Amino acid sequence: MRRFLTWKWLGRAALMVFVLVLTVPLVYHVVVRWQGQKELAAVFAKLDRDEPGWRLDDIVRATNASLPPDERNPFVLAKAANDLLPPNSKERSKNFPVWPAAEPNVLLDAATKARFVAALRGMEPTIELARGLADLPDAGGDVIVMPANPLNREMGRESDLGLMQRLLRADAILLAEDGKHDEAVRSVRASLGTAHALGDDPSHIGQRARAGGGTNAVRAIESVLNLGESRAGLTELQAELARESEAPKFLIGMISERAVFERVCADIDSGAAAGGVPASTFQLSEAKLTSLLIRTHLGGDQAFGLELLTKHIEAAKLPPHKRLAALKAIQPIPVRDPRKMLTRLLLPAVDKVCAATRRGQGELAAVATGVACERHRRKFGQWPATLGDIPKDILAAVPTDPGDGKALKYKRLADRIV
Repeated sequence: MRRFLTWKWLGRAALMVFVLVLTVPLVYHVVVRWQGQKELAAVFAKLDRDEPGWRLDDIVRATNASLPPDERNPFVLAKAANDLLPPNSKERSKNFPVWPAAEPNVLLDAATKARFVAALRGMEPTIELARGLADLPDAGGDVIVMPANPLNREMGRESDLGLMQRLLRADAILLAEDGKHDEAVRSVRASLGTAHALGDDPSHIGQRARAGGGTNAVRAIESVLNLGESRAGLTELQAELARESEAPKFLIGMISERAVFERVCADIDSGAAAGGVPASTFQLSEAKLTSLLIRTHLGGDQAFGLELLTKHIEAAKLPPHKRLAALKAIQPIPVRDPRKMLTRLLLPAVDKVCAATRRGQGELAAVATGVACERHRRKFGQWPATLGDIPKDILAAVPTDPGDGKALKYKRLADRIV
C-alpha cells in the first residue's frame, strides 16, 4: 500500500511538472506579447500625433505626388537615354579604362584616351540624349510601386544611372581635351543631373546612389575646369552643385528605413498569426526557436526599433558636423538580447551612411565654391584673397564645412587655390 501511494504521488508530481513545462512558456508568451503590443500602441500613437504620414504607404504616396511632369523629370529622360544603349553596353562598360590616379589637370595619355573613345563607340545616341539632363536641374524620380515586401524592392532602373554617370564623365573629359569647353561643362551638368534624377527616393539605397552621382560629377568637374576655360554654364553649374549639396539625403534615408522597418514587422506579425514567419517576408532562420522568440517579443522589439530609429532621425536633422556625435550618444542595441533580434538585424549601418553623405555634401559644397572662385578670377583677373572677398552676386554666402561647422577653409597658392 505504501509503495502504491509513493508511485501515486510520484505520478502526480510528474504530471504537475509536465503541466508547468507547458503552461509557463505559454503564460510567458501571452504576457510578453500583451506587454509588447501595449508598448507598440503607445509608440504608434506618439508617431501618429507628432509625425503624421510617417508610414511607408504615406511616404510613397507623397513622393509620387511630388514628381514633376515627365517632360521636366530628369529620371524619365535618363531612362529614355539608357534605353538607347547597345545590348552589350553593361558588359562593355566593365572594360572601361580605369581613371588615371593623377592630378585632374593632367591630360589622358594617348593609349588611355584611345581606349575611352573605343569604349564609347556606338553609345553616341545615348550620350547625345543624356546631355539634355543639363536642361532639367530639378529633382525627379521614378514612380514608386512598392512590393508587398519592401525588402524585395528592385532598383534596376536606378542602378542603370551609374553607367550613365560614367559615360557622361568620359564624354565631358574627352570634350575638354579636344578644346570644346562649353560642351564639356554641359556634360558635367548632365552628369550631375543623374543625381538630381533620383530625387527624394525613399530608401537608403536610392540616396546613396544619388550621393554617388554627385561624387562622379565632382570628379568630372575638377578635370574639366582644369583643362580649359568655358564661356557659358558656370553660373548654372555652381547653383546646381550648391542645391545638390543641401539635399537631406541622410534624413530621407532614415525616415524611409523606419517606415520599412514598421512594414516588415507588420508582415511578420501577420505571418506569425498564421503559425509561422513566412519565408517570403524575411529570411531570419529556419529554427523554430528563433521563430518563437520573434513571435513572443515582436511587439516590444518593434516598439524599441521604432523609438531607436526615431532617435536616429532626430540626429539626422542636426547640422552635419553634429550628427555623428549624436548618433554615437544613442545607446547601442544589446548584442545578445533576444528581445531586440529584429531591430538588430534590420538596422542599417547608420554611422557609415552618415559619414558617406556628409563627405559627399562637403565635396559638392567645396566644388561649388571653387566654381565661384573661377567666376571671380575671370571677372577680376585674379583669385580672391579670401572667400569673403567674392561679391555676393557670385557667392551669396560662404558655405559651412560639414566636418566642423565652421566656414569653408580656403587658401590661395602661387598657381592654384585649395
